[in-house]
Amino acid sequence: MSLALASPVVAPRWRCSPSPARRHRAMRTAPSSSSVARAATDEETAAASTTAPSLPPSPADVDLAGLKKETRRRVEREVKKVGKATTKLRVARETVDALVANADATEAELESCPDVDAIERELSACKRTLADLNALNDVLETCKSVSSPNFADDAYARAAALGVRDAPPPRPPRPPKKQKKKQENAGPRKPYWTFVSLDGIDIRVGRTSSDNDEVSTSPECRDPRDWWMHAAGCPGSHVVIRHTSEYDALPRETVVDAATLAAANSKSTKTGKAPVSLVRARQVSKPAGAKAGLVRLSGEVRTVVVNLKDEAARLERLAGTKK
Repeated sequence: MSLALASPVVAPRWRCSPSPARRHRAMRTAPSSSSVARAATDEETAAASTTAPSLPPSPADVDLAGLKKETRRRVEREVKKVGKATTKLRVARETVDALVANADATEAELESCPDVDAIERELSACKRTLADLNALNDVLETCKSVSSPNFADDAYARAAALGVRDAPPPRPPRPPKKQKKKQENAGPRKPYWTFVSLDGIDIRVGRTSSDNDEVSTSPECRDPRDWWMHAAGCPGSHVVIRHTSEYDALPRETVVDAATLAAANSKSTKTGKAPVSLVRARQVSKPAGAKAGLVRLSGEVRTVVVNLKDEAARLERLAGTKK
């Protein structure tokens, strides 16, 4: 079975411009059709001589099934090339027609006009190759084995001339995977992320449930006089403000920054008001046998209310300080 595409409707040959003088200016820098054809032919010949695949030297050594499969692949590929060249020719002709109809076309537009003749030659070459591949495919369908008379006398020679082999071309090797650069001097993993408030105060945010326990109770992560925050009534990260002043001296913007981080890193509402608990770190304890992240608060618990919907700019600023 052969595959083919319908030929495009032949349009009139291009005339650069109604003005002979303008046509002369547009064409004076363009290479002649014969020189373009010779250059293309020379390049194709050189490429074919160096890169064209080859069949085994003897027809008896050919993998017939592989040759049939590769021929079908080449036919499908050539059909796509014919389709692309047809579209390219249509667009080029439309461009030329528009320039011809435009009496005010500039010299630069005329000189950049697509070479319709060259595109037609490209399309014709693709169609010839497609016809030859279809003919080879038809002959191969009549061959039951490499011993078939049609194979040695006809199909083998056609395949060799077209550069069709009995195996697909080897795939190029995959490029090596990019190695991720290891962070230098990163040190051991910390159980928290550190943010810096508008007042220049560090705010620590627990990374996981087990990390929360360490952030809230470990002397290495917080001072008993530090301030601790957590979204009220829902799971979320434990947050520590690294500041030991009394409540009245605690910077207001730092409190709002920490409360916003606590709400954003929790399952509390993201569109309405979110209450966040505030206590001293010494008021936080871990009950025996409690699951990871579960702590007990004692003494006076203050509440700070934030609305994440209104704090997008604050979160963006804090994100720029994350480390």
